[in-house]
Parts: sequence; structure tokens; C-alpha cells
Amino acid sequence: MTGTITRLVDSRQVGSIAAEDGHEYGFAASALRGVEFSQLSIGAAVNFTPAHTSNARRAEVVSSVR
Repeated sequence: MTGTITRLVDSRQVGSIAAEDGHEYGFAASALRGVEFSQLSIGAAVNFTPAHTSNARRAEVVSSVR
């Protein structure tokens, strides 16, 4: 799935993605592939694998769109 980064919290190394399905997905730096957290910016396009827990939507295997 693709989306756009909407929030980055440097101190916690987490962020959120507005996805093409209209939902927000949270992610942690540990989900990044091929890109470092410091290289991300608000508005950047990313690909990710959506995952759902009982109380949240999560983005896994997050990578930059090239």
C-alpha cells in the first residue's frame, strides 16, 4: 500500500502515514527498510504493509517510494 508521512516524532523514532485507503497507520523506526528515520520528511511518499491490532493500525516494512 502507498501513503504519505504526516507526522514524525524524532525523540521516539515513530511517525504516522496517511494511506491511500483513507486511514492513518503508525510506524516505528524498526519497520523501516532501505531508509533511515533521519532521512524521512513530512509529505514523503512511502510504501508499506498494513497490519491491524485490536486497537490500532500499524505500518510494517516501510520504504521510500523512488
